[in-house]
Amino acid sequence: MTLPRIGIDFDGVIIDHRPHKLRLAEALGFVLEPWQTNANVMERHLEDDSYRSVQKSLYGELTVQAPPVKDALETLARLPAELYVISARRPENVASARSWMAKHRLHDIVPEDRVIFCSSGKDKREHVERLGISIFLDDKIAYLDFLPERVRRVLFDEDDVMARLAVPPQMETAASWPEFELLVSGGEREPTRRSGA
Repeated sequence: MTLPRIGIDFDGVIIDHRPHKLRLAEALGFVLEPWQTNANVMERHLEDDSYRSVQKSLYGELTVQAPPVKDALETLARLPAELYVISARRPENVASARSWMAKHRLHDIVPEDRVIFCSSGKDKREHVERLGISIFLDDKIAYLDFLPERVRRVLFDEDDVMARLAVPPQMETAASWPEFELLVSGGEREPTRRSGA
């Protein structure tokens, strides 16, 4: 039996930046609710300069200090698949991501040669096509939209943003890593309703 190839985003899917986002926003004078730190909506709740400041800190020095997303590493280790981490990060922010991966032993689960960094979300498509990825998990709706239609696109939605945004009907959602595991394995789970569907 051939294992499916699954692509996984890094930021907001494997690594949890939410605690740092809340703290950094508050230091800049913005008190956010946890859902407002979601990658699909955070920019709407901060001024441009403040948003860029938060992003610069998150993807730089604070990356190594961030915790894993709840159940991410344990679930990744159980998935019956050939796993690839495909992340959009600027070149100057790749070292901090690699340090986090070493600290949390991600390469015990996903070999280092299956970790790919690209400069933009649009660039993920090329890697997904080249590798024959059949399922992709990302926390950004726009990045999933760039992927080929043949790919099963899954929005990682811990914050229930789909209740606030129009999630395209061709996208599935997983509110947690155990839910993604069920989705991949074909197990029973409660159907997720999409807004606007």
